[in-house]
Amino acid sequence: MLFCASPFCLARRPLSSKIRDAIGYVNIKMSKYRENKIHLGIRKRLNERLSRFKVSQGVLTRVQQFRLKWQKRGTPDGIGTPVRWANIASTLHRISPFCQGTDFDVYADTGEAFRLMWDAVDSATKNIRWATYICKNDHVGRETVHRLVNAARRGVTVQFIYDDAGNIGGREELLRPLKNEPNVHVMCFNPVLPRMLRYFTTFRWKTSPGIRNHRKILLVDDAIAFVGGLNIGNEYAGKRCGGSGLYRDTMCRVSGVIVEQIREAFDEIMSTTENSSNRKQVRFARQRERIEKLLKTPGRSFIRSVTEMRKRRLLRKEWQKGLQISENGSGKLTQLLTSNAWMRNYGIQKAYQIVMNRSRHRIWITTPYFLPTRRLLRAVLRAGKRGVDVRIITGSVRTTDPLLMWWGSQYIVHKLLTHNIKLYEYEGEPLPNREKLDMGLERRVRKMHAKTIVVDGVWSAIGSYNLDVLSNKLLEISVASIDYSLASEFESQFKKDMLASRLISQDTFQSRSMLQRVLIVVIYYIGRAIEKVSFWSFSHPEVETTLDESDV
Repeated sequence: MLFCASPFCLARRPLSSKIRDAIGYVNIKMSKYRENKIHLGIRKRLNERLSRFKVSQGVLTRVQQFRLKWQKRGTPDGIGTPVRWANIASTLHRISPFCQGTDFDVYADTGEAFRLMWDAVDSATKNIRWATYICKNDHVGRETVHRLVNAARRGVTVQFIYDDAGNIGGREELLRPLKNEPNVHVMCFNPVLPRMLRYFTTFRWKTSPGIRNHRKILLVDDAIAFVGGLNIGNEYAGKRCGGSGLYRDTMCRVSGVIVEQIREAFDEIMSTTENSSNRKQVRFARQRERIEKLLKTPGRSFIRSVTEMRKRRLLRKEWQKGLQISENGSGKLTQLLTSNAWMRNYGIQKAYQIVMNRSRHRIWITTPYFLPTRRLLRAVLRAGKRGVDVRIITGSVRTTDPLLMWWGSQYIVHKLLTHNIKLYEYEGEPLPNREKLDMGLERRVRKMHAKTIVVDGVWSAIGSYNLDVLSNKLLEISVASIDYSLASEFESQFKKDMLASRLISQDTFQSRSMLQRVLIVVIYYIGRAIEKVSFWSFSHPEVETTLDESDV
């Protein structure tokens, strides 16, 4: 005899059995109905709680905020729609939160940038935090240290971080006056020799001396921040502040909510510089500050305060899922991106990949050398294949420092040219003082050191990240923005750099001698071998550099 769970089964069965099956069938349907009703009720109550939370906090969801923003300003040139960029921003928001109410100024004149940084140091009243990769014992370096010493004598707390591999000669003599002040804390990031001995005895990639701090940050009174690619030295400063202006670079000054995030990026450098116990303390310093702020409210116990804090955090994370933007906020929409191999943080690489994959019109990149990760290269090639105007300005054989990076990056030039990508090499222009090279054969020309990117005339980013294999393992920082006016500034500077650059064509590439082609391949694989040795047992898909024809 056949059995069926439905009461309408035509098989011959006793009446009592059919009644039991019918009752069971109805019970199953009723249980599912009650379950769905319970879920609907829970969802409705959570949405009500969320709406009350939004009203109390005065925030808007990302779609509402972007619609209001773009309805007021419109979409010039037909680039992008509010919904499309809202979706892109929602994806980027998972990497790091967006901030509004930020003042964002860009300076392509390095002399003006140093003058503003020195003025900010002179006007500091509370604290100064400065992180750099290179600090040279020359006029600009001594002037910077002199101003920091004067600030410390006024009672300002100074924290100065330099990288041990940045430069060696003259560094101790330069920083000696700074170390003698009681209000100054000078730190050396990841000393090379101790790390090298430890690494080659354990071969653990986390102890590798190849992990360097490449972030350039200046924080003054936790109110103003400077981020970009400028180191401390005559070559990085313009003529108006006593430098030579050898490097063509860009710096930005920001103020507002994003400064707090930049401070956390600076504290992250400190946490990796100090020992493990202090590292944990610095890492959770912000959580302790939030708890102490809640405890200061009268009538609140510790458990109740922490519980309320967790509830708000869960509501923001799980149900709001939007940009926490103030309704009355103003200014540019900015986002801080960082990367740190020690913490498996690759926010810069992920953000660049997301924006490149969703670009429609143009991608303009300025970088000293272009040898990106496998995923970033795939995003650039696919963008060029689907008709996006991709232009890349890099250094030439005369304007690239170090020169080996130029030879290694030439390995992918043919692949870029075959995917309709316009590649420019920055030839530079003679320096105003017309200094001679050490050999005395030709005049010195300005070298490319800027690190900017503009996508679709809307999204732009500036920072310390070079799109090469070495920057993937370094501590990097970048400030991104969604704003027409700011993107227009970057595009104007990009067009000026194009006038001083030379377009690379297939004929130019094919005209290279066999010796040059062999040298390119050899240097590329030597660089890959050094990378493997320096980061033994390290692997992560975000920073994989192995090229594969099937990726395109």
